[in-house]
Amino acid sequence: MKTTMKRWKSTLTGGDKMINLQRVRNIFRACVAQENTSNTKKVITGWDHEYIFNMDKVEEYKEEIYTLLKELPKEFQSNTGGGWSILNVCMDKDNDEPWGEQADADLLMALGIATEYAATLGENAPREARYFIVFNDDPPEEESPPPKKSVLKSILYLAGGVTYAVIIILAVLILVPIGALKWTFQKLTAH
Repeated sequence: MKTTMKRWKSTLTGGDKMINLQRVRNIFRACVAQENTSNTKKVITGWDHEYIFNMDKVEEYKEEIYTLLKELPKEFQSNTGGGWSILNVCMDKDNDEPWGEQADADLLMALGIATEYAATLGENAPREARYFIVFNDDPPEEESPPPKKSVLKSILYLAGGVTYAVIIILAVLILVPIGALKWTFQKLTAH
């Protein structure tokens, strides 16, 4: 228990990790548009909220935001994973501890979208089913597995499989009772 609390405190204050809650919040506060201070405001929709950013400030912090995005797990990176559930954005690169909570992850996602280094996929899907991707042109590390199928291909593949399964189940549920009724009717009329 003591070790877990120490790791969590280390994550909150920065510890030895590049991505940390305090840094994300500080950048977010710096980039949020203040009233009557900027002509370059832009509304960005994160996972849960809409934010109005001062795009001059976003541009100023762009490289640092990109560095934070690259600290997310490899599944989010376009060069090694192709996107992952937004529910996992609060995990660090090593997937061993959260750097924040979902509300904090929403801040980082919105900053990433504002810089155009990231995007959400599946805007029409329920929030929990959306994917988040970091556009990363860096070559994959040697230890990384080969790139996965694109998220869209995976979703279409799963949707096709589900569709065929539903058709087969419906066919069985409809045809078996019809066949049983036909057999029973033939037996009753044969006498």
